[in-house]
This record gives sequence, C-alpha cells and structure tokens, in this order.
Amino acid sequence: MERAPIGTWFVDEQIQQAQYINKVHQAAIPGNVKDFLKTIAGVATWRKAGKPDESYVPCYASQDTLQIYMSRSRDYVTKAKKKAQELGWIYVEEHKNQSHWIWPVIGEDDPTFKKKDKRIKPDEWVPKIQPLIHPGMQDLPNHS
Repeated sequence: MERAPIGTWFVDEQIQQAQYINKVHQAAIPGNVKDFLKTIAGVATWRKAGKPDESYVPCYASQDTLQIYMSRSRDYVTKAKKKAQELGWIYVEEHKNQSHWIWPVIGEDDPTFKKKDKRIKPDEWVPKIQPLIHPGMQDLPNHS
C-alpha cells in the first residue's frame, strides 16, 4: 500500500469532530461501526487553534488500545473496523508491528442496513410513570 503523505486529511477541514460525529449518527450503518467511528474521531487530532503543525493527525492506536478505548472484544473491534473500511468511513495505513494509522473519512450508507422508523409520539401522550410525590408537594425547609 502506498503511504499517505504527511499532512493528509480526508475530511473537508470545514468539518470538525462534532460535525463528523453528527454525520456518523445520521448514516445508515450498523451500531458497532458508529461506535468504532466515534472512537476513531475522538482519538484523531482535528484542528488545533494556534498549532497548525499539530492539527489533522490520524488516530494511531493498536488493536488492543482500540479494544480498551471501546471496552469491547477483539472480534467486535475487528468486525467494526472491517465494515467501516468496506463502506469507506476510514482510511487505514498499516504498519507492521506498530499501531495502524486510521483517518476518519465520510463514507457511504450500508445498503444492507435497515434503518428503524422514527417513533412518533402523539400530542396527548403522557408518561405512564408518575412521580411518587409532586415536587410542589414536598416538605422542603424554607431557607429564606
């Protein structure tokens, strides 16, 4: 694989971490992939105000480190990473016996993924669980 040049960044620099994560949330992709992508976005270095040389650095973390960050098994992380690569949500540069460099990318929806329909609550909906004591009826000391 040809190495990505220093300073390579695959997301428009107008899009920062929060906007990227919003795009991940909106995407029709499996939950484990979203979980993985949010972790990668959190570990990568986005724009650093006043420090352009330290900005836009990919995530470089070993498989074990990603498992720890995500509190997930090797199998979970491996499958999520593979699916994220297939859908174009990450660019991975492999380094033998070292951490892989993983860049966030805005990828495609998974055509096999069925997105759940949004639940619509009727206007007159009232929660079934009511507080035991209404806050206005509590006997609170008056500190005036």
